[in-house]
Order: sequence, then C-alpha cells, then structure tokens
Amino acid sequence: MSQSLVKNLLHLVYSTKHRAPWIPGDVRSDLYAYQAGIFKQWDSPALAIGGVEDHVHALFSLSKNHALKKIVEEVKKGSSKWMKSEGTGNADFYWQNGYAAFSVSQSNVEEVKRYIENQEKHHRRMTFQDELRALFRRHGSNTTNATSGIENSAAFRLPRRGATYQPRAERSAALGTGITRDGAQP
Repeated sequence: MSQSLVKNLLHLVYSTKHRAPWIPGDVRSDLYAYQAGIFKQWDSPALAIGGVEDHVHALFSLSKNHALKKIVEEVKKGSSKWMKSEGTGNADFYWQNGYAAFSVSQSNVEEVKRYIENQEKHHRRMTFQDELRALFRRHGSNTTNATSGIENSAAFRLPRRGATYQPRAERSAALGTGITRDGAQP
C-alpha cells in the first residue's frame, strides 16, 4: 500500500485541577470552539466537545502523525492559556495532569456525540467519579487496575465502593486546596 490510511476515533475525558468548578456555562461554547481549533490544528478534528463546570469530554479523530499524549498536551495547554486570558480571566485556571481516553467504533459515534452533548443533564444524576467508573466498565477495563495512574490524582480519584458521596467543598478541604464549592479561595 503506497499510503497510510488511519481512522482512530477517541472519547477523551479530562478535568480541571482538583475538579474545581472553573468552567462557567457562559464560556463553555467559546472554550469548546477554541479547543476544536486546536484539535484541527493538530490534524485531529473534533466531532463533539462538551462538559460541565469541572471536566470536558471530546470525541475526535486522532491524527496518524501525532501521539495521543501530544494532542492532549496541546489542547490542555492552549485552552488553559485561553481560559486565563480570554475565557474567565482566572489566573489560577489549570487542567489536571491526567486524562482518560477510550476508542470509539464508527457505529457508536452518534451515541457518543449525544452523550457528550447531554453532559449537564447527565450530571444531574451521576457524579464524575461514577461516570468515569462506568466508562471504564463499558470499555472492559477493571477500574482498580485501569485507573492506577490516575486514581491518586485529585481529578480522577475514585472513592472506594460503598463510600458516601462527598461534596466538592469537603473534598477540596480534605485535599488541602481550600477551594470552596463556588471555586473561591480563602
């Protein structure tokens, strides 16, 4: 074959530092449009981007010329700078270091798009941790092993089974960040 033909569709999930609620509703569409531009610049066009105040989901086609790690790094770096300067102006805005990425078959693209577009509705009944666990289960991963690299990160900490849900402010206090539920710092 004289050329390389590749189609790798990925569902990417990443959160703000310590899952702080730093993505207000009024900047989300601009943030997602900016991120879509970065994906396109790296030959990895986004098919859908959505999320809530503390994390983002993106469905995109991974370039054959760039590693996933590099694409994620560039999207997070560029959009973090954008959020600090043009988005919210929050100088403390950062993305968490970790991320989760799952392959998506062409036959499931529309379903994943709908899932990403309905994040606000979805998170009225499911926490981020439960969502991530469900994604790992759906993709055949054991969450204990599959999340070993991110389980210790504040963004992707998965509470032990049977644990009671802890509101963000309490989690932040327990982590020593001092970030309250509304994102304010003392």
